[in-house]
Amino acid sequence: MAAPRLSTRAALLGALLALALLAPAAAQGGSSSQGPARPAFGQAGLHYLAGELHLYRNGDDDVYLWYETEDLAAEVIADSNGWWRLHAEGEEYTVFSSGDREEASFYERPWTEALPPRIVEGSLSFEVSGSEGRTAFELDGPGRSLRVSLADGGLLTFSTEAPRLSFADYEGELSEYPGAPAEEEEPGQAGFHYLIGAQLHLYRDRGGDVYLWYGSGKLAVELIADSNGWWRILSGGKGYAIFPSTPSKSAQDFYERPWEEPLPEAEPVEAELSFPVEGSEGQTRFELSEDSVEILLPDGLTKLSLSAREQKVVMVNEYGKRFAYPADLRKTEGN
Repeated sequence: MAAPRLSTRAALLGALLALALLAPAAAQGGSSSQGPARPAFGQAGLHYLAGELHLYRNGDDDVYLWYETEDLAAEVIADSNGWWRLHAEGEEYTVFSSGDREEASFYERPWTEALPPRIVEGSLSFEVSGSEGRTAFELDGPGRSLRVSLADGGLLTFSTEAPRLSFADYEGELSEYPGAPAEEEEPGQAGFHYLIGAQLHLYRDRGGDVYLWYGSGKLAVELIADSNGWWRILSGGKGYAIFPSTPSKSAQDFYERPWEEPLPEAEPVEAELSFPVEGSEGQTRFELSEDSVEILLPDGLTKLSLSAREQKVVMVNEYGKRFAYPADLRKTEGN
């Protein structure tokens, strides 16, 4: 028996229904059998795996990168002005733009969560925006590294082939972290912070200037790398430049006050060590022991001595005259 014929109206309704069902697949650029489009690289809440490198971006746009085969991870904060956090050998630090480090904890540790990864390769990138600017994440074409361009111009580079991380600060100075051989540290390198005895600190900044201070910085000394022998003292909240040969003083403030800044943890001086600082006018030499610091200024004759046992700075100038500060500030000629 022949099948009943559909009315013209019923046939039209059937055709419209078929078009409606096909519309979502057409909007996705293919048939419904292709499934939904893959999420873009760096989407918040997703875990990615590029070679050995894991990446996760949380809902605050902070990005975490880590390796399974090495205790090495980084936390890149969206609102950072260039600092980032490092997890290595069970310790966590903030790494500042200068390269200095300070103990600090990660906000999250996504490697402890059960997050199934999405494998990625090829040339992929994304950005996060924060209050201090943009941070860009770029996976290179061959998939050998992922580069993170920080808001201040610093650059983090993660290998995707082995647990290895390097950091170039905004001035281009390079630091490498586990997975690369560590260079032997020389005494007095820039960024070093020493503790002599219980209260005397020494810190050398990136410009080569050296600061010494007691406790909270009420008595401090600033030695400028390019000085020809003059130096500065801070006492009673006032700063002075001291000119040894006269001797005289002039009211001058310090360039920096490192005791007011976050510094790497002080390394106790437990044996004698020495280091030079080269400047345009000659060399300043530092001799450190467990309880004192001796400094030979660029004229080769003027000496400064600081004891860890009492808050006092002693200067012997080129003529052999001895001055003890801060007491002799009132005797020194000048302003």
